[in-house]
Parts: sequence; C-alpha cells; structure tokens
Amino acid sequence: MNRFIDRSKKSRYGRTSRKRRQKSCTRKCLFENIGENAEMISLLQWMKCHGFEKQHLKPAIFKETGRGLMANKSFKPGDTIISIPADLLITTSTVLRTSIGPVIQQNPDLTPRQILCVFLILEKHKASASSWCPYISQLPDTYTTPSYFTDDELKSLPKHLLQMAIFQVETVKDEFQKVQSFSQALGKLDPCYPGLLTYEAFKWAWFVVNTRSVYMDPSVSQWKSSCEIDSYALAPFLDLLNHSAKANVTAGFKKKSNCYEIVTHNTYAKYDQVFICYGPHGNENLLLEYGFIVPANPNTSVNIPFDLIKDLVNREQLDARIQFLKENFEVSWLSKLTCGADGVSWPFIVTLRVLCTHSADRSYWQRITLGLESMTTDELNSIKHMADCILQSILIEITKKIGNLCSGEHFTLLDDFLKEQLHIVATSKNLLDQLAVSF
Repeated sequence: MNRFIDRSKKSRYGRTSRKRRQKSCTRKCLFENIGENAEMISLLQWMKCHGFEKQHLKPAIFKETGRGLMANKSFKPGDTIISIPADLLITTSTVLRTSIGPVIQQNPDLTPRQILCVFLILEKHKASASSWCPYISQLPDTYTTPSYFTDDELKSLPKHLLQMAIFQVETVKDEFQKVQSFSQALGKLDPCYPGLLTYEAFKWAWFVVNTRSVYMDPSVSQWKSSCEIDSYALAPFLDLLNHSAKANVTAGFKKKSNCYEIVTHNTYAKYDQVFICYGPHGNENLLLEYGFIVPANPNTSVNIPFDLIKDLVNREQLDARIQFLKENFEVSWLSKLTCGADGVSWPFIVTLRVLCTHSADRSYWQRITLGLESMTTDELNSIKHMADCILQSILIEITKKIGNLCSGEHFTLLDDFLKEQLHIVATSKNLLDQLAVSF
C-alpha cells in the first residue's frame, strides 16, 4: 500500500466534519455518561422485560443540573422523546392489584398519595424481593426540599416561604398520622409492616411522589373512594427528565399505545440534555416542591412583605384603605406584591398609590385600581421614593441572611437561592427610575 496520500483528492474528513466533531466533543465535556452504571443497567434491563422499547435517551450527569437524560440522536418538534408502558407505571391501580390491595379497599378514606406512599415503603423494605426493586433502589434516599432543612437553614428563608415550608411539614405530619391508624390493618398481612411506617420513611415516600410523579388522567383510576383526585403516576426512567421553563411538551397516557408518552415541541441536537417543563414555577415554588432552583429563572419573583409597606405609610383611614384593597383585589392579592427581573409588579404600585394618596374618596381609589388615574409628577416621585426604601430594606435583610448562612448540607442551594433574590431586588430597585406617570 502506498504510504503517500494523494493531496489532489478531497478528504472525506473536511473542515465541516472537523467542526462537527469539535462541537460534539465540546458537548460531551458537559456531561458524564452513567448509562453503564450497574443500577441503570439493571433498571433498563428490567424495564425491557416489561415492554419498554429502546429509547433515544441516555442517563447522564450534567454539570448544571446533575442527573438527567441526554439525547442519543437529534429530536425535532413533534417527536416522541419517551414512551413508558402501562405495566411500568406505579398508580393506585398498581397497588390495588398487590397483596395489600384488599386491605386498602377496606380503608376508603386513604388518599391516592397515601396509598402510593405506603406501597413505596413496603416495597423498599422488600429490597431485591420486590418486583419493583430495580426502580426503587435508584431513587434518592433523601431530598433537598425545605422539609429536610435544619432549623437554622429554615430561618434563612424569606418569611412567607418559611410559613409555606412549615405548612408543608405539618401537612406531611398530618398525612402520616392518618396512615398510622391504617398501619394496624396491614399488620394482619405481615406483623412487621406497622413498624415500617415511621415518619422518616413516610416523609421520604411523600416526596418521592411529590417530586417525581406525572399527571395521570383521573378518569382511568380505579380508586374513587377519597375526596382527593387520583392523578398521580410514577414513571421509571421518565422521571430522570429535568425541568426547564423553555421546554414545551405534550404529555399524557395514550390508550392506543397503552403507554405514557411525551412529545417535544423543541429541537435537540445529539448529546443535548432533554427537558420537560413542570409548569411556570418561580424558584421559591421549585425549592419548596422539588428542592432545586433554576439560574436566571424567568418566572422568579421576590415577595414584598406588606408589613414593610404599611410601616412606611402615615395616612388617615389606613385600615379603611387596606380593607378597600382586600375587597377590590382577589384573595391572592398579597402574593402579587412582588418584584422581578422586569421591575416591581403593578399590584405593588397600585397598593402604594391607594395607601398614600391624599384623596379619601373611595371612587378615586377605585379608578386607581382600574388604571384610570394617571399619577401626578409629585405622586410619582413619592411612590418611587417609598418603593426605593422598601426594596432597600429587603436588600439589607437578604444580605444579612446570606452572611448568617452556616455551612451544611444545603448551604450551596440556599446561598444560590438568596443571591438570586438579591440580584432580582437590586435590578428592580435600579429600574424604579423608569416608572412613568401612566403606570
């Protein structure tokens, strides 16, 4: 064979091909393939035995999001990115077909979530003896939601988010207490079952369902007894898909294929991470419900405590004005006193105007809420000054919280969360100068 290359012929590995390979290598540096992980191999082999066909997604660990799913080929809008057979979904119907099904049927007050929690706890205890072991064994042992925070970590949350976190903890405890009475009935099946239903085990199972379940059409449910809508389904492998506000998908159970399917309306190149969207959630809700935040989340806003507003207002009929706002705004009015990347919210400005105006005429207040009264220059300057003082107070409070953070398991998560809040408030404060009299 001639050792020399004929330079007159174009190489099939030209400039375009080299650029494509360089781009591919760059993408590959952004993740670590975990498809060869023993747990993942076991999971996929088990799923294959239950009708799961080869998918064009691979599990990987990504720098920004951690564990997720990577495209093993390019996807275009309209492509089905994943399809999970009904036999691999964990629903109340799944549980009712097991040995604990008859006992559950005798306890109609159980909610769908409680049923799934009990099932997960018992199946986890069975370990390799459980037919669901390949799936349950690769679930996280703990979660990063505020319910797992220490008392000091909880104190670093904004007041209203802390209140929601406490409510969530109480909700889990309340559901656990209700399941306790049911655990005695399970003892008839196996004497060790009641001892397995500890609070920590139940909390783990509750967050497995809360953070990983997909929406299932309630009409296909066989559980009609409780007052809670039965719309939960756990879908192995599919639950590795991470959230992105930019993701646009259509998801649901298809009777024709007897599978839960997700169709993407986005474009993905090979080696890209593939996303779904959990909904238009800001970082406070993502942290509370799922235990993570998204950098530069377009849906994130910072709550402005009403107490800060009220403390700065010195007007007659203050109580009457507050009552007027409650009557003329919906119940969630206080939750809409916010600031975001595009500045302070309209309800916040309206609230300041109603509380601060010299007029005691309720019809004038009404015209403000309807956007029919433009601000005078003096009123605008007064509103800007008050808003600036309020945002400055929030900046000081967040800065203190960041400085008081203690090193711990959730330090980085909380530090990132608070620093983003700090950035949003600072941005809104800088945008105050753009407020116009017609706001």
